[in-house]
Amino acid sequence: MQSLSLALMAWGFVKKHRAIITKVVAIGGVIIAAYGFIYGQGYRKAEQRYLNQIRATELANDRAIEKADKAYSAQIVILNTRNRELKNALAENAAKRAVDPRGAEPGLGVDSVRRLNRIR
Repeated sequence: MQSLSLALMAWGFVKKHRAIITKVVAIGGVIIAAYGFIYGQGYRKAEQRYLNQIRATELANDRAIEKADKAYSAQIVILNTRNRELKNALAENAAKRAVDPRGAEPGLGVDSVRRLNRIR
């Protein structure tokens, strides 16, 4: 019985102060909605900022990779040229050794030493 009288008393309070309660609830709803909106805006701004940073990092990485590729390509050209030169020198030495009268001997003659020194 006591709980019923309390409920009736509360209902009477609500009826009497309905306008104030409605305003408080409305203000609370507006505050919660505003907070949610502001939080969402901040989250979106932070997300966009970090996405921009990721894109900038990816672009910097791409540029660095392109620069390294160019440097490596230049080095490959130099190494291939040097490799061809060495192969040509070895072929030339083999041809000269074939015509050298002392080319088949186990020791090195003066001509053989000179040919080997040119390769260095």
